[in-house]
Amino acid sequence: MKNFLLIFLLGLAIYANILNAPFQYDDLNFIVDNPLVKDTGYLFQHWEDSAVNQRKILSFLTFAFNYWIGGNNPFVYHLTNVLLHILNAIFLYAIILKFNKEKYFALCASLIFLAHPLQTQAVTYIWQRTEVLSGMFYLLTYWLYLRARMEKRPVFFALAGAVFYIGFFAKGTIISLPLLILATELIFFEHSSQIKK
Repeated sequence: MKNFLLIFLLGLAIYANILNAPFQYDDLNFIVDNPLVKDTGYLFQHWEDSAVNQRKILSFLTFAFNYWIGGNNPFVYHLTNVLLHILNAIFLYAIILKFNKEKYFALCASLIFLAHPLQTQAVTYIWQRTEVLSGMFYLLTYWLYLRARMEKRPVFFALAGAVFYIGFFAKGTIISLPLLILATELIFFEHSSQIKK
């Protein structure tokens, strides 16, 4: 629990300076001036249009939720991105613990993920929430799969399948997850050489 709190507090500290940053670039077209964000009824009426793109409807729903809470106040949108990124770091921590029980190692890896400059654009650029959400579903699905596999609890396979499917509505990059699961099966779990081939 202390490690989760450390990840949370460090994440807030790292990204605190962007919480009041204004909308930038695509944020204006896709969020501020977009009627789909201001009216969820309109969003669901047009969810099959290219303007929404079915693969990103979850992102639009989170933007609509942010609009409902704070209108066009960028603070609410930025805070949501930061909190989602922190959640991703916590999922990564939990995944690493499945392979390596050394909490210090898992914490260090999660903090590197949390603070790495490559994450900056996805977290600070509001429209890139699609990336952060996709990462969340990716990591959550993988964690559920590992729980099902290592704890021999089939219900987690069902949950992993459901989360994987939902993840397609954040962004299609989750499509690569089955390859990670296949690699995990071949590398970390015992199978006969015939099955591996």
